[in-house]
Amino acid sequence: MEFPERLSILLKNSGMSMRELARRVGVAHPSITKWIKGESWPSHENMEKLADCLGVTSAYLRYGDEGLMQARDSIVMNDGSIVSIPVMDCDTPGSARVLLIRVTRDWLLVNGILPESWESLRILIAPDDSMEPGVLKGAPVLVDTSVKVALDDGFYAVAYSQRVVIKRVQMQPDGSLRLLSDNPHYPPVVRADGLPLVLGKCLISLNINKLS
Repeated sequence: MEFPERLSILLKNSGMSMRELARRVGVAHPSITKWIKGESWPSHENMEKLADCLGVTSAYLRYGDEGLMQARDSIVMNDGSIVSIPVMDCDTPGSARVLLIRVTRDWLLVNGILPESWESLRILIAPDDSMEPGVLKGAPVLVDTSVKVALDDGFYAVAYSQRVVIKRVQMQPDGSLRLLSDNPHYPPVVRADGLPLVLGKCLISLNINKLS
């Protein structure tokens, strides 16, 4: 079952009309029609609003994972031992092939990731090789999306040049900032207009290597 069919069934079960759902989400009525027909896809914000209106998680709307259907804001599975982490909703190469990653609670704890941040965890597919060798191109990267400001040196997911990238963000004494790449082939980018949009702090790279 794909997203349009899930949306259609949930709408029917809710007893709402398409016009009422559109009103609650804050979009025009034709938008709901296009989503149900599979002609277009809701934005991240509208997906979250749809989930709120229909009483399910956005992860269930996107991926159809029954274990995530009723968890609402939590991404912890019902038995409490497995955490399903969805991919960030952004135009990242490879993201269509990785919908979510499931890890054990123990694995998160061993890696120092505490339960209070689990609901904010997302997966970002590394879009390029600018952070190699630490982060390989196409590797799933675990991101804590509750972090919205880069206060220290580290890996961050940032919106820059109309795309989402992974960079080290370094504040300068004059208030400018540098976006740094670990790959020496990528020169630093100096920005004088303040911090770019920080989408989260990158915690762990699950590097993928081809085996031959």
